[in-house]
Amino acid sequence: MLISVGGEGIVTAPLMMPLLYIRVRMRPTKPFKFVGGLLAALTAAELGWGITYRLAGNSEPKPWIWLVPLAGAVATATAFVRIKPRATA
Repeated sequence: MLISVGGEGIVTAPLMMPLLYIRVRMRPTKPFKFVGGLLAALTAAELGWGITYRLAGNSEPKPWIWLVPLAGAVATATAFVRIKPRATA
């Protein structure tokens, strides 16, 4: 989805992250955690890049244009891998 919508993917990223989290939490098997974490990490990286690029304006923020997306992707992937199943009543 990120590639198919192009620039609009940055706009939809804040909506996709909670939806991915909810879906993975509903069924926290290893494949779901891996795929959900990968998609969420790519979404977080795209969102981090877009925000950094937009805030920098015309200047080229040399280390930040790569560090912010990388940090966002790693943090998001870590959160998705650690998802525990929902408690059932």
